[in-house]
Order: sequence, then structure tokens, then C-alpha cells
Amino acid sequence: MSFVFAMPELITVAASDLAGIGSTISAANAAAATSTTGILAAGADEVSAAIAAAFGSYAQAYQSLGAQTAAFHDQFIELISASAGSYAATEAASANPLNTLIQQLLGVINTPTELLLGRPLIGNGANGVAGTGANGGAGGILIGNGGDGGNGSNFNTSDNVAAFGRDGGDGGNGGRLLGNGGNGGDGGTAQNLDRGGTVGGVGGNGGKAGAIGNGGDGGHGGVALSGSGTARGGQGGTGGNAGLAGSGGDGGGGGGTNSNTGNAVGGNGGTAGEGGLTFGRGGDGGDAGGGRVGGTGTATGGNGGNGGDSHAIGQAGGAGGEGGNASAPSGTAIGGNGGNAGHGGIGGSDGRGGLGGTGTGSSPANSHNGQSGSGAA
Repeated sequence: MSFVFAMPELITVAASDLAGIGSTISAANAAAATSTTGILAAGADEVSAAIAAAFGSYAQAYQSLGAQTAAFHDQFIELISASAGSYAATEAASANPLNTLIQQLLGVINTPTELLLGRPLIGNGANGVAGTGANGGAGGILIGNGGDGGNGSNFNTSDNVAAFGRDGGDGGNGGRLLGNGGNGGDGGTAQNLDRGGTVGGVGGNGGKAGAIGNGGDGGHGGVALSGSGTARGGQGGTGGNAGLAGSGGDGGGGGGTNSNTGNAVGGNGGTAGEGGLTFGRGGDGGDAGGGRVGGTGTATGGNGGNGGDSHAIGQAGGAGGEGGNASAPSGTAIGGNGGNAGHGGIGGSDGRGGLGGTGTGSSPANSHNGQSGSGAA
């Protein structure tokens, strides 16, 4: 509710600043009058008299304009001050009393647990700052969604120095009674277009849900780009589990890779979270990252993440993630394997197995496809 009073306070400060400007104008007028008198008294010869006459006319014009400016300034301050009071009264009258009451009650309820445990009793967790890989904050102890993890920062190097993208932060857990888990942050990109190897950051894990709520999704693994070194994509984060009722979070996708003359290995997809005990399906496994090389090196696709199981009656398991494709027009290409499907609860079906990735190399002998994961076709 501080917004209700913020604008009038700013207006009051502005009026005070304008008052200071008015004092400056008055001081300038007084200085001009003094200078005019001094100049006229000093006119002892014709040249001095001419200069004094010129500056005297300028000073008189300035004083006339200054008087008009000061009068306008005084009227403007009165108008601003009156508007500030009117604005405050209008905002106070239009404020929703129910919202005010709710905010006050939450403040009273959350203060003790925030002081003792650093976590509110009711409320959402804070998101991790982007680029830092910080974890998301947990939701309120009873009710609240977990905050999302911050994305990892990118890292570029040159020469023969390896580059590592920063890992993404984990999502915060939801409140124990009610709340979704936060999503994991994405891993940072790693790049060295010279000789050094590169490794993409790992995606953050999704937060766990409360008794009622969905698990958070895993973050995407970071991309890796290299000149003549080996490039390895970051692995996708694991999806968060549900509690009593809710779906498991999806696994994060693996990071893709590219190396001009070296080798490239795609990141694996993240494993999915499990569904709730009484309701909710398992999450889907993350798709793997692909690999590509421009020279005679070997490109390898990552493996897809496994789907999450469901424990509830009649609820389906999650699908397995797709295996990563591989491309090496002048080298060897090996497609990644698909992830296994999650099992369904009693009376529920298993998920679909992830398809294996394709491998396209310099010849049929250098081209190998990945295997599909187990599960429903």
C-alpha cells in the first residue's frame, strides 16, 4: 500500500525543489539590481557610460522578466501543492480495504517465520537472479509456489583455454500443503572458436511440489561451441516430483553442440519427475541435444531422459525423451538413444518410449542411429 502515498510525497518534494528554484531566481534578481547600480556609478567617461547604459537596459529587462517568472513560480507551487493533497485523498478513497486487510494479515502471519527460518508461512518464493545460477527460493512453509532458478551465465574463451558455461540454479520447493515447484534455470553457453574445449552448463533441477501441486520442470542444458576442440553440451535438469496430488515436472532438454574440426557430444536430456500418490501423471523426459562436426571428427547425440512414473490409479506414466541427432558429413555420426517411458499407476498406461536419434556420417558405415527407449510405441 506504500504506492498510495508515494506519488504525493514525490510531488511534495518537487514543490520543495521548485521553492528552492524560486529562491535562486530572487537572489539572481537582487544581484542584477546591485550590478546595475554599480555599473551606472562607475560610468566616468563616454565609453563607461555607453557600457553602463547597455548593461543597465539588459539588467532592467532581466528584472522585469524575473519578476514575472517569480509570480508564475509562486502560482505553480500553489497548484502543485493543492494537486498533491487532492491526489492523496483520491487514492486513499479508492484503495480496496480488503486488499489492505489481506496485506496486513500476511505481514503479521509471515513475520515470525521469516525472522526465525528466513521463509514466509504463506507466499511465493523469490526467483533466482538471471545470469548467476542462483537457486529459487522455497514457497511458504504452508502455501506458496517455489521460485524459478536463475539461468547460468555464458562463458567465452580463446586460444587453448577451456570454456565452461555456468550451471543453472535449482527451482525452489513448493509449500508443504499447497504449491508448485519452481522451474530449474537453463545452463549457460560455452564458446571457444579457437583450440580449447567447451562444456555447456547443466540445467537446474525442478523444485518439488507440496502435498497438492505440480513439480517444476528441469532447466535446459547449455549449448557448447568449439573451433578445433571437443564440444560437450550440458545435461538437462531433473523434473521435480509431485506430492499427494499433481503431475511430475518434465526433464530439461540437453544442450546442442557444434565443433568445426573437433568432436561434438550432445547433452543428455533430464529425467522427469514422478506423479502424485493419488492423482497426476509422470512428467516427460527431456529431449537430448544433438552433435555436429564440420571436419573428420565424431559427432554423438545425447541420450533422451527417462519419463516419470505415475503412482495414482488410472494415471499414465510420462514419455521418454528423444535421442539427439548427430551429423558429420566428413566423419562419424552416432545418434543418441531414446529415453525409457515412465510406468503408469494401477490401470494406467505406460508412457511412450523416446525415439533414437539419427546419425548421418560420411558413409553408411560411419552412420549409426540410436535405439528407441522402452515403453508404449
